[in-house]
Amino acid sequence: MNKKLRGLLLTATVCLLLALGGCAVPSRIEKPPVEDEEPVKEGSVKEPMEEVVEQEEEKVEEVVEQVEVPNTPENVILPEDNPPPDNMTWISPGKVVISNFFPGARAEYYLSVHNGDDEECPFVISCRAPDRLYEGASFPPEEFQDWIIIADTDPVIAPESTEDVFIVLEMPEDAESPESWEFWVSVQDASQAGLVQTELCSRWLVNMR
Repeated sequence: MNKKLRGLLLTATVCLLLALGGCAVPSRIEKPPVEDEEPVKEGSVKEPMEEVVEQEEEKVEEVVEQVEVPNTPENVILPEDNPPPDNMTWISPGKVVISNFFPGARAEYYLSVHNGDDEECPFVISCRAPDRLYEGASFPPEEFQDWIIIADTDPVIAPESTEDVFIVLEMPEDAESPESWEFWVSVQDASQAGLVQTELCSRWLVNMR
């Protein structure tokens, strides 16, 4: 074969190979392997919200542990351990409960009255029917005021001082009353003037036998 013919055949072969190479399409694309990539184990990955919830629950548990204290007398704050300020007028107790009471019985209690003024002050102490009742209680019998003894009904208390007033409830043997009844012990500053005056009341709840 002459040189001219061999050159034509070589050129045609090269063109054919280039044409076939240009239209070739791979049947699938393989991802090259990535080195140092650890496989994900099932159950080892937590959702972001689950992690947040668990962290908040742990914080709440820590707060509860700090707040909770044993229910013992050492942890109970009594009024005498945390009294009101001296410059405030107050009475104590605000509520007295008498249980298993019966005709002919006698109950005694001290009512503390504190004068918060910086001057000597007269007070008036009396008993009266309540403005409102505890649930299940009734108004007192009409003659209940005859059963109550107040040792000092008009004490004069020194500035920023407290006085204990002795109060007695003595029910006659032939008296009748509701099963549960209530009355109030009223304390008023006698030096008050004007249409609006302050009254402090101690509520007495009497439960009959």
